[in-house]
This record gives sequence, C-alpha cells and structure tokens, in this order.
Amino acid sequence: MKEQELQEMIFGTRPLIEAYNAGREIEKVLLLKGGKSPQMAEIIALARAHDTPMQYVPVEKLNRITRKNHQGVVAFISPIIYQFIEQLIPMLYEQGKEPFIIVLDRITDVRNFEALPDRLRLPVHMPFWCLHAARPITADAVKASAGALSQLAVCRVENLKTAIDF
Repeated sequence: MKEQELQEMIFGTRPLIEAYNAGREIEKVLLLKGGKSPQMAEIIALARAHDTPMQYVPVEKLNRITRKNHQGVVAFISPIIYQFIEQLIPMLYEQGKEPFIIVLDRITDVRNFEALPDRLRLPVHMPFWCLHAARPITADAVKASAGALSQLAVCRVENLKTAIDF
C-alpha cells in the first residue's frame, strides 16, 4: 500500500467518471468485487476504453485504502501522461527521426527507469512501459527522476508482443 499512498487517489463513482471525462490519466482502478450499478458499468466501460488496469477487490481492501465513502471504487491518478505507440512512431518518422525505442518489461524499481537512456548514452525517443508486467509509474518515480519522466514519451501497452510487432 505504500506505493499507492504516493499517488493521487480518487474514490467514488461520479468523481472517477468525471476524471475520465476530463481526460485525466488513470493508473489503476480498484472495484468492489460483485458491485453492480449503472455507474459501475460505466466505469468498467471507460476503463476498458482507456486500457486502464482494473482489479476486483473485497470491501475490506477498499476500506483500508480510504475510510471515506468510496462507493465501491478507488482509482489512482497517473503522474505522467501516457502516449500511444500507434501515434508516436509515425510522428517520429514525419519529423525525419529514426525511432530508437527501448522496450522495458518487468521493471520492479521505476526510479531506475529514467536513468536508462543516460546510462546507455543513446538517443532514445520513446521507451515503452508494459502495462501488466511492471510497476506503475508513481509520483515517487517522477520525483526520483527529477521530473525527467515527464519529458519522455512513455507508452503503456496492453500486450508487449503486439507493440513490438507494430
């Protein structure tokens, strides 16, 4: 839970729906296992449309995260804006750049993420971030990178093989 405490949190169905509608980047959504309501269905549809990871959890877990009226929904806001690989690669070619991409999988300490291009001394345009096999980028990671993560184009992908094939 320590990592999640470092992220901005939204709880409640309507606030989360409005966050999606306002274009906020949602890192992860925790939903009450067995929860059923029109708002919950709308959140699930929005999360799927935005490729947001969802996890169904018991009410005890939600209550540990917040004691406020969460209405069966807790979400974590991403401190960065993710890009789409399908848009970035063509854009780089249009700019006359040869895309050089680092694919990261199963990263456990995101604070080391930003340092890779510097350590390799390579002109990296766009590292990707694999959605299911890695930890989310937290506010702690952005702080540890001295804000440099906000300057990189980071892609969150559902399937690493599909992204590599693209």
